[in-house]
Amino acid sequence: MMVIADSRMPEKAKKQLTKLVKPIWLEPSPHVYDSISAHPDIFFCQHPNLLIAAPEISEKIKKELDKAKINWISGDKNPGSKYPKTALYNAVALPDLLIHNIKLTDRKILDHYKNGNYLHVNQGYTRCNLISLDEQYFICSDKGIAQKLENIGKTVLYIDPLQIRLAGHKHGFLGGCCGIWQQQLILCGNPVNLKEYENLVCFTQKADYQIVSLSDEVLTDVGSLLFIA
Repeated sequence: MMVIADSRMPEKAKKQLTKLVKPIWLEPSPHVYDSISAHPDIFFCQHPNLLIAAPEISEKIKKELDKAKINWISGDKNPGSKYPKTALYNAVALPDLLIHNIKLTDRKILDHYKNGNYLHVNQGYTRCNLISLDEQYFICSDKGIAQKLENIGKTVLYIDPLQIRLAGHKHGFLGGCCGIWQQQLILCGNPVNLKEYENLVCFTQKADYQIVSLSDEVLTDVGSLLFIA
């Protein structure tokens, strides 16, 4: 098991993450704007059986993935400098459902959903806003995405994104704070000060997940923690 993470994430969380699992630190790319330039969810899409990576990822990272025998392929295009071209890989990919703004999705991701099992949402930064605990339970910081999921019978907890820190911006997004590892919701920061904290605890327990905080600091959007095996 490994994790792809932003090399610039807060030091306390970074040290704790390293204790859990071997990290692959993503360095900033000059091709997208600075605040997201080392965010994994800008350059990778995590399909259940495959990691789809932007062609521009470094040879060093490619070698690390190969050495760890990670099943991965290169995507079709590199992210552009500004939204929406930064959102090509920012999808939530489940075994039988792709959730994204399908107008933006990289072709190599779409190739794995040729049966048309798409849930099209307006928000291109889907993974930034959304984490799936499993195929039924979702935590989300975008009301439009939440409504689309509820419309197809999914169980969704909404978290106000104004509580999430992202340097250079008014706020970040919930999905960008976290990743899933061994039935645990791993968070960059501590959710205790969220106004929805009690609901979050109940929600994760209902889905048979535990919450793990990497630090006692405010929740910080680090472009997702992508745990891969």
